[in-house]
Amino acid sequence: AKTNRVPLGARPASQVKAGLPEAGCGRMPPAFARVLVASSSLVWFSCAFALAPPTARPGENKASVQAHDTFLKSLRNTEQVHAEGEKKQTAGRVGRKASNRDLKRQSDASTMLTEDGGQGRCGTDDVDVAAERASFEKELDDLYGLDDVKQAAKQEFALYAFDKLYKTLGPEGGTPVRASQSYAFLGPPGTGKTTVAKLFSKMFCRLGRVNFDAVHHTRPDELIGNKVGDTQRVVNENLAKGKGGVIFIDEAYLLAADRDRGANSFQQEAIGVLMKLMDAWPRTVFIFAGYEQQMQDMFSVNSGFKRRVAKMFHFEPYKSEELASMFVAKAKRQNANLGVGFFPDTTTARLPELLQNFKKSYEPSDALAGTEVGARFLRFLQVREHDPDAHAQDAAAWDAALSAYGRELEDRVLELVKKMPEDMLKAQNAALIDRLFGRLYEIRARRIMDNELMTSREGCLPNMPAFNDYRTEFAHACPVVLFYTHDDLHRAVKAEEESWGPAPVTHSDVSDRN
Repeated sequence: AKTNRVPLGARPASQVKAGLPEAGCGRMPPAFARVLVASSSLVWFSCAFALAPPTARPGENKASVQAHDTFLKSLRNTEQVHAEGEKKQTAGRVGRKASNRDLKRQSDASTMLTEDGGQGRCGTDDVDVAAERASFEKELDDLYGLDDVKQAAKQEFALYAFDKLYKTLGPEGGTPVRASQSYAFLGPPGTGKTTVAKLFSKMFCRLGRVNFDAVHHTRPDELIGNKVGDTQRVVNENLAKGKGGVIFIDEAYLLAADRDRGANSFQQEAIGVLMKLMDAWPRTVFIFAGYEQQMQDMFSVNSGFKRRVAKMFHFEPYKSEELASMFVAKAKRQNANLGVGFFPDTTTARLPELLQNFKKSYEPSDALAGTEVGARFLRFLQVREHDPDAHAQDAAAWDAALSAYGRELEDRVLELVKKMPEDMLKAQNAALIDRLFGRLYEIRARRIMDNELMTSREGCLPNMPAFNDYRTEFAHACPVVLFYTHDDLHRAVKAEEESWGPAPVTHSDVSDRN
């Protein structure tokens, strides 16, 4: 049988004779149409080829022609819908890219504004300078010692407070002359340099001189690369973490050149990058900390550092009296601020008697439970240590006994501290207090475990009938860990002295022996 094949793109004779309009893709015949439709990225490709039936007379297969027209219209509508969807998706992608570019430009502009003196997250134009100054000075006064540092820090706050007021109330267009925000904290470890740096961060944030109230701690060994040329990347990545806040570089003198050997290439590169960042980041505070003499040596051979430092703060070692006061204050913060006591060595043996007297000293209506019973018992022991009858008197007698207990403990600690090697005190300072409490914890733990004062079976009270009436009340406030003995304290001081080593022999010691 002979089959008439209509060339692709031609119209069948039946459509021409019938006067039908051209229909869609490939001008498909009215019947027996084969349509290959492929979809890729929502774009339709159809009408690869078509087979035409034998030539039909006018009017023949009219229903088929109408069905075919309906199909073509549906196909065109589908193509139009997908085309419009593709346009919307393309427009959406373009819009998102444009939006991302706008956001990036806004972010870059914001960063540039912040680095050039914008407000960032800290400080407002209507800040109450007087109130902020009073708050800053109170936080300083709460620190132990550091009289010279406190005075200098208060002066700095006053100057920066004036700068802020000058921008608002001064001549139009006038700007403060002071620009540098870099400091040197000179002194041995444990003298409060990190604590003061945190207060400086608050101060600068309150006055809007930095963007964030945060201190980024780092050391020179964290600013040196592993190979030549890598130090710049290391310095930039490390210090970028503190950009817009306070960057605290401890033991900064290790970046300096040795007087005899000079600086190596790594040190020189780190110093060069560091000083560039100090100039480029006006809203970042740099604090260089370290021993007094070593820091002075660094400034003497690196004039660039010294020129960029606005002021030097000198942190002196704590006096023995200050260390004793710090010890008593730390004792009050032990056990999650529940506190801890220091009592005679016989306190543990007298616990049954003390617990009985403690229970009698409160009315039955007092609902003691949890850690509250432990806090009450500790205060009871502290008062009884000074005045055995104070608990039965008025509140004034109770407070007086507590104050007397604190003074007696401070005097006891001061006596022990004064006997410690002088070089050990100067080298450790406040760190000595933490070390002593660490040793106290170990010594008390051995004493309690050796005497079986705390076991998993019996709980926190000795396995004696005298304690049976108190186990429930003290289930969450074990009495035997609420205090140390005087012997514990002496042993802790001795252990710390022995760890430091023998005191250096002086010329006076040699003369005395001779």
